[in-house]
Amino acid sequence: MSSPIPVVGTPAVHATDGSVPLRLEIRQLQQDNPDQWNLYLVGLDALHNNVNESEVLSYFQVAGIHGRPYIDWNNVPGVSGQQWEGYCTHSSILFLPWHRPYLALYEQILYSAIQQIASRYSGDAQTKYQQAASTFRLPYWDWATTPPDTSFPQSMGSSDSVDVVVPGGDGSPVTKSIPNPLYSYSPDLNYINKGSWFASPYDGWGSTFRYPTQDDSGNIVSQDASVTAALDNQAQSIQQNVYLIMGSYNNFAAFSNTAWDQTGQPGAYGSLEDIHDNIHGTVGGSTPIGAGHMSILDYAAFDPVFWLHHCNVDRLFAMWQAINPNSYVVPKSDQAGTYTEPSNFTEDINTPLKPFYQNADKEFWTSANVVKTGTFQYAYPETQEWSFPNNQAYQSSVRTAINALYGGSAPSTVFATHEAALPPTRHQLAAVSVKHQVVSPKTVTKDQETNIPTTKVKLTPKQDSKRELFKSRREKAPLQKSLQLASTVPEDLTYLAIDGKYTEWIVNVRTEKHILGQTYSVHVFLGDFNEDPLTWPFEHNLVGTDTILGRASNTGCGKCKGDREAGLMVTGIVPLTAALIDDVREGLVNSLNPDDVVPYLTENLHWRVTLADGSHKLREDVPNLKVSVISTEVTIPTAPDQLPVHGEYTIHSEVTQGKPAGHNDGDRV
Repeated sequence: MSSPIPVVGTPAVHATDGSVPLRLEIRQLQQDNPDQWNLYLVGLDALHNNVNESEVLSYFQVAGIHGRPYIDWNNVPGVSGQQWEGYCTHSSILFLPWHRPYLALYEQILYSAIQQIASRYSGDAQTKYQQAASTFRLPYWDWATTPPDTSFPQSMGSSDSVDVVVPGGDGSPVTKSIPNPLYSYSPDLNYINKGSWFASPYDGWGSTFRYPTQDDSGNIVSQDASVTAALDNQAQSIQQNVYLIMGSYNNFAAFSNTAWDQTGQPGAYGSLEDIHDNIHGTVGGSTPIGAGHMSILDYAAFDPVFWLHHCNVDRLFAMWQAINPNSYVVPKSDQAGTYTEPSNFTEDINTPLKPFYQNADKEFWTSANVVKTGTFQYAYPETQEWSFPNNQAYQSSVRTAINALYGGSAPSTVFATHEAALPPTRHQLAAVSVKHQVVSPKTVTKDQETNIPTTKVKLTPKQDSKRELFKSRREKAPLQKSLQLASTVPEDLTYLAIDGKYTEWIVNVRTEKHILGQTYSVHVFLGDFNEDPLTWPFEHNLVGTDTILGRASNTGCGKCKGDREAGLMVTGIVPLTAALIDDVREGLVNSLNPDDVVPYLTENLHWRVTLADGSHKLREDVPNLKVSVISTEVTIPTAPDQLPVHGEYTIHSEVTQGKPAGHNDGDRV
């Protein structure tokens, strides 16, 4: 048996001020650090193609820790007599801590590949690239802030090839075109199928795909423009969701994961894992020929975007830790257990984060010793703790960053800033946007619902997408002249926030995670929407989506099998307030007060369910699905380093009473 491979991350840095290299946002890395960017692409290409899948430190094997191919990694065995259960820790108190050493392992092997490449240049090029390589860290993709270009970075989805500078035969720099290693990963199908490790259709797909479809020649291709369009359409919802949990959740158990806490707290349905799940589903997409890899937990880690996505999750986790230093992992029972834990095992801060050894003595990392990102020699731009004279100043800086990055579309920011002009509403944008081309479009109104046949739809991104709704607000820019729309000054909305307070509205979703045996999504609409479920991610009246990363009944992931048997319940949220403000501006509802909003939502709030192939699933055919509406009074911050203060939550069962999968009086919260 080979020696265990410890997860150590990158080499130790001994800076006198305690600083460590930063993980940067992918667009910042590309723009400000071109040498590191070049090494990143060349190193990732080498990792994809130059390390055999059978090697324990290959991209295939490391990605496979997350789900399939369901094989032991690093000779870490399971509990004797247990069925195969995999190493996954989703919907678990260990979700965030477990992924920290997982990312460190990936960073470790990528860093090693980059050092080797940098050493192969000659002369001044070698000096330049070795210097750049010494401080390389994983980039993250911040999918919640307002980007400078597109919501889905062009480096990941605009082209399947990219030009890089590689060392030539004599070490001199040579420009070369290579397959874009951020666009897809192509494993050896012969190796995969020899072990029967992938299920259909993924056992026949030669690459990872996003919003997969077939071209005119019958080849499977990605529709990355559809990823951008779907992200644009949910941009406001994603940003508000992040702002809500970062600013008002101060309990780690609620903040960290989707497992229903069953404590009767309606204001604790959101979580970072819930947002993470939605990004998985939105990037992978759901189409009639199958869901993209990111939408399916078993295959998600093979898509190169997985690592940038999870790096951002870890970053938000680190920022939250900075302002909530006294809340962390508490003992929680895992109903089904994992491959390395028996059923109903109580996980706590000292539970081994298997399969990740911290040293050659086979001691595993635990949540207790991965509290700080500095343990693995990295930090983020917002978590440079060494730069501040005391913890109070550090926390003030992090709160200010949260407001600046994620508060732009929040109602509290709109009411607090009193800017000269608001961006267009979703209704105004819909009037001037390019529509998706749908066969025989039909609109669903009121609360009607039918079994809707799947139709072929050409998915193209909208112009002037929802992303512009709050991009212009953050930039304090006037409306685009091409829209020729009348703006509304915030002073006209001051009656919505009296004495520095307003009413926040949220949709809560609770459901059984694996009940449908696949990934599925609950789409929330405010107003009418197209009948074709394939258009729902792009509908202008879509307020937000809650994606549930369920697994099939025949999954090899025993934890998921156990979760199904235990009826694992998970929760998520969709913020409503910004959409309601749109409708106030359009004259559709008078205010944010319950007397106005409750009847308006009763008439106009809708929710629908789609499966992994994009098809419609009747709400009443999803056992244990419950959708509810809650509200709370929010106190608007008065300083840049203050966050909104949320009061007690009220459930408005009258909005959902008697509707399929709606919360009724007397239902559990």
